[in-house]
Amino acid sequence: MSLNSRKKDNKRVKLKQIKVRIPEKTDAMIRKLASKYGFSIAFVIRFILENRVNNYLNTMTSVDYEQSDKIEELLRETSTELRLIRNNIKRIGVNYNQEIKLKNAENKYNSIIKNETSSIFERHAAQIELEGIKRELADTKPEINKLENELEHFEKLVIRMEDALCHIQE
Repeated sequence: MSLNSRKKDNKRVKLKQIKVRIPEKTDAMIRKLASKYGFSIAFVIRFILENRVNNYLNTMTSVDYEQSDKIEELLRETSTELRLIRNNIKRIGVNYNQEIKLKNAENKYNSIIKNETSSIFERHAAQIELEGIKRELADTKPEINKLENELEHFEKLVIRMEDALCHIQE
């Protein structure tokens, strides 16, 4: 068999010589693969071109630069959205804690206020303390709907990322 042909499925396949320019990093990676696995540089390049490198070496993936730009953009957008979701959930958690604080204070001070054995001074002090806590936490509102919205947003984001990853793997 000549250098310009090889067998494929018991048939001779004529090989054509071509010249290409590649980045230095790509050249270094190809040479490293050839050296590491004992293949010729031409053999590694043919495998890359035939998209078989993953089947045999499982060390290299070809990525379209335009696609990689889209992936990077999607990852940046996703990262930003995840940070917003995290911040919103933190805020909702803080508001929830304040709501619990208010409920606990109401229970504590209402028991003093309604207790007939408490002195007028104790009941009045409890009333003032409760009103102060209510004023302090006046902006606190139950945000269960907002939490559900953030969880829906998160689920949609995960689905969008799964779709993008499926397209990348195709």
